[in-house]
Amino acid sequence: MVPPFSKTKFGTIYEFFVTLHNVVHFFSIVNLIIRILSLLKLMLRFVQIPYLLDLYQDIIQKEFILNAEANKTIV
Repeated sequence: MVPPFSKTKFGTIYEFFVTLHNVVHFFSIVNLIIRILSLLKLMLRFVQIPYLLDLYQDIIQKEFILNAEANKTIV
């Protein structure tokens, strides 16, 4: 049942507001998806940083050991 509103180029004003409402909901859902993806990206960054720091620390320790061994051979 269509409410008895005046006709416009959109059909009725009711149909226009229903369409507008659907468009607003669509963009709010898109915005929610974007926020969830950005949150996941942020979480992934915080998960990777400690792993990369550990990896970097291991590399530095191995390089330090290699330098110490190289210094022993020189002396």
